[in-house]
Amino acid sequence: MKITTCFRHLEHTPALDTRIHEKSFHLNKFFSGNFEVQWYCFAKDKKQVADICVIGNGFKLHASAESDSLYKSFDLVVDKVETQMRKLKDKLHHRLGRDSVTKAGHFLESRKSRKSTKRAKRSNREDEAA
Repeated sequence: MKITTCFRHLEHTPALDTRIHEKSFHLNKFFSGNFEVQWYCFAKDKKQVADICVIGNGFKLHASAESDSLYKSFDLVVDKVETQMRKLKDKLHHRLGRDSVTKAGHFLESRKSRKSTKRAKRSNREDEAA
């Protein structure tokens, strides 16, 4: 899992960094950590806002939360993105009819490669026709 953080109008402290890493590792139970987590933290009016973007093979999830405290925003945004990841995981399990999340990840990768293969075949046919 790769974690990226970005702060705007806020001071980046080691305590915030530690909390972000703790919260990010809660998401590790989904898809066995084969994804990237991007955090954006900023101040808007008198509120503290935390945005999170989770990018994996075949999916991109985004959540945002604001509150008076940045730590509370972290809790809220992680709850939101956990719900999204749980729904995605259940959807993939239902679609595949398998018990393994890693197979779901392989399914997403193979789906991408099939699409690129179809595109390559289509472009070859177009080249032959021209």
